[in-house]
Amino acid sequence: MNYLVALSVITSLFYSVYLKANQENKIDPEYVLKIGTMDLIPYGWEDKHNQKHGIIYELNHEIGLRLDIPFTNKIYPFKRMLKLLKSAKIDVVSSQAHQEAMDSGEKLGIQHNVDVIAGTKKGSDIQSMADLKGKNLIYHLSSSYKELEGLPSSITRTENYKQSLMYLYKGKQNHAAVFSEPAYYYWMKDL
Repeated sequence: MNYLVALSVITSLFYSVYLKANQENKIDPEYVLKIGTMDLIPYGWEDKHNQKHGIIYELNHEIGLRLDIPFTNKIYPFKRMLKLLKSAKIDVVSSQAHQEAMDSGEKLGIQHNVDVIAGTKKGSDIQSMADLKGKNLIYHLSSSYKELEGLPSSITRTENYKQSLMYLYKGKQNHAAVFSEPAYYYWMKDL
């Protein structure tokens, strides 16, 4: 009886190893994981020497290294990155989980949480998120803030954070410029 149990276990193990080896042979050896990183300082950008930088770029690069498979990690403008993901020309991106990104691909998990900072004019009566209700806000072109959905009466989009601050300073109709925390601290050192 012990002989039959041992034979059954050995056969099962052999079959499992065979299946695993067979599955691995079916993986395309030419496959390269294509990672997309958003082109937005401090998340991802190329400097004048074509060197890539950014906190998300580096995180995506480390993910590629740890998977131990061939990969590329390219920096794209946000809308193009989502379009490439939706058309399966890239495999994975790191993005805020707003509707446009969710419509482009499946949410796999949260890599990190980012706080939102709203910069207001000096002497503003805005003291909390609730005070942003019905106000005119300034966002970066490709940003979205789930925490603020439904609050602003209008959103002005800008091409960069410096422009956001200029619009806030010069425009009487604008009440607050909204930044992600890493971007805020990155840009504050230069402004």
